[in-house]
Amino acid sequence: MVHPLWVAVGALLIAWGVARLALLIAHLLPKRSLAQVFILVASALLAVGLARMLAVPVFLTLFLMGVLLAHIDKRQTLRYTALPEGHWLLAIILFVIVGASLPWQEFTWLTGLQAIGLLLVRAVAKAAALAAAGGSLPLPKRLLVATGIQPLSATAVFMAYEIAGLYPEIGRSALALSLFAAALMELAGPALCRIALRKSGETAGSDTGKGGIG
Repeated sequence: MVHPLWVAVGALLIAWGVARLALLIAHLLPKRSLAQVFILVASALLAVGLARMLAVPVFLTLFLMGVLLAHIDKRQTLRYTALPEGHWLLAIILFVIVGASLPWQEFTWLTGLQAIGLLLVRAVAKAAALAAAGGSLPLPKRLLVATGIQPLSATAVFMAYEIAGLYPEIGRSALALSLFAAALMELAGPALCRIALRKSGETAGSDTGKGGIG
């Protein structure tokens, strides 16, 4: 009970403190300047160091820091036009770390097939649950919702790292499976979300030639 509580509270405190520090320093710098980007990256690295020092999951800390930056940036200090917004930059750092953490030495064809099988089972389970849920949405729309929520939750990665740390004898296989599944879904997930949103008519037309994703 104490360990999960420390993981959640510790990650939240680190994320909140570093996010506040980043906004405080960035507010003193020219808006939309490259210096603000350096402050944001340095703050993310500070959060990584504190999380490792205090035995708090790095991924959870960065995730919470991105969420808090988007929530507490009332003065829009870290809003950009040509550069990514603060929370998106942290998301990029998060997924770069995930990719760098892939245990390629543990990869086998069996592991790859298991990761694909895991994603297929998840997809079928989500589609079946939403199809059977009923409600006011017609069946095609419910299936589009199931398609849009296919991306693998970062919680799976957090839990795999916790298992690997607590139970090294079984943690490596669980970590490899979840990380490879997450890597596959990071490639397919955005496309699935885009397809679901466009097919459901929930997005307005956008000019992709101007940098849009619609």
